Amino acid sequence: GGLGAGQEEEEAAAAAAAPRKMPRFVRFSYMWAGAQVSWFTVLFGKSFSTLLLLSFAGDNQFTDPFCVVIVVAFLISLPTQLFYVQASLHVNEALFHVPNFFVIYNLGSLIGGALLFEEMKDFQALNYGLFVGGIGVLVGGVALVNFSDRLKRRRQKRLQQARRWALEEGLAGGRTGSE
Repeated sequence: GGLGAGQEEEEAAAAAAAPRKMPRFVRFSYMWAGAQVSWFTVLFGKSFSTLLLLSFAGDNQFTDPFCVVIVVAFLISLPTQLFYVQASLHVNEALFHVPNFFVIYNLGSLIGGALLFEEMKDFQALNYGLFVGGIGVLVGGVALVNFSDRLKRRRQKRLQQARRWALEEGLAGGRTGSE
């Protein structure tokens, strides 16, 4: 072939380090599941810490069996989120996983906290406007990252095609495709 031994080893190492190729919806589902479990972990963590604070203040909360459910759910969600984050990073590039995970995780944590813990009960119109604007900046920034990544992939694909063509035509550094 037209590749030297060093270049073949480089390409083999790059292929081994690259995320596994799977259908896009499967790769997305790993990231989505990790983000969902992560924001559930935040909510269970807030609940658990509230139970501890009240109990240490003298009002034992652990006499209610539902408290055990909260603690068990929190303890199960911790390693589960790590599993799904690792699984997502195994099949997705970090540039896809991290920003998309961050948006889903943050939106879930914010909305879940607002609904379950009434964290926005004292908001005024300005607060809501700033909150929605902040979410817009977050989502817009991730959309730009995804768009720039898509452009980068297209550019890399064209460059690889040009290199292959140059090798086939014998134009790459005086080498021919028969080397």
